[in-house]
Amino acid sequence: GAVGGLGGGFGDYVVGLRKVGLDVALVIDTTDSMQFVIDDVKQKLSQLVGTIQRMVPTSRVGVVVYRDKGDDYVVKWSDLSFHTQKLQDFLSHINADGGGDWEEAVKEALETAVNDLKWRKQSKKIIILVGGSPPHPWDVDDVHKIVKDFHHQGGYISTIDVTQRQHSEFDRNLWKSLHGTEPYKPSPLPDFYKEVARSFGEIAHEGGGELISLDEHKALIREVLELTFGSRWKVEMAAYL
Repeated sequence: GAVGGLGGGFGDYVVGLRKVGLDVALVIDTTDSMQFVIDDVKQKLSQLVGTIQRMVPTSRVGVVVYRDKGDDYVVKWSDLSFHTQKLQDFLSHINADGGGDWEEAVKEALETAVNDLKWRKQSKKIIILVGGSPPHPWDVDDVHKIVKDFHHQGGYISTIDVTQRQHSEFDRNLWKSLHGTEPYKPSPLPDFYKEVARSFGEIAHEGGGELISLDEHKALIREVLELTFGSRWKVEMAAYL
């Protein structure tokens, strides 16, 4: 459905967003295996924000980054802003490090995004969680409550699971070290990675959003744009872009 009670077309949808405003927060896992995501966001942030603001000039974008307890930080953020340079300055100091155990501070990251960013009351509010690890088991119930409450208040949470991309890169490097130039034969995705898809799928479902599994054939920033405006407008977005 369109925002503001307008018609069902893409043009009407964008006009509705222009009237109420659009606030988008990227929530990004910055533990050791996520450098390719951080690099991609750094390199293409101006393109991402520029594209969103060409469609909806009143758009603001914020960034929340997280690791886990015992790392250099658990959560850091740069508030929702019209200005790309502010976000770039923030990200210039962020690199992938830490982690160690499997689960990460997903709960604390979502809490920060929901409670500490200065969302506008009337805007369409979207959180996009990008990660490769699930929340800690003891945090799962709290995560679901945070997500459901945000959605009940009119916000949407979508997720990008990067484990397929992580597995593919690791698997190719391992194959090359073991087999040299022999034709690559991929191995199946390990079960512990499948847990991320299940967890992130639940978060997206309860948040009224969508789950995208990022593999080597998908471009991260394009997927962020698709989640921002909704996959139902994929054809229209492709034509616009």
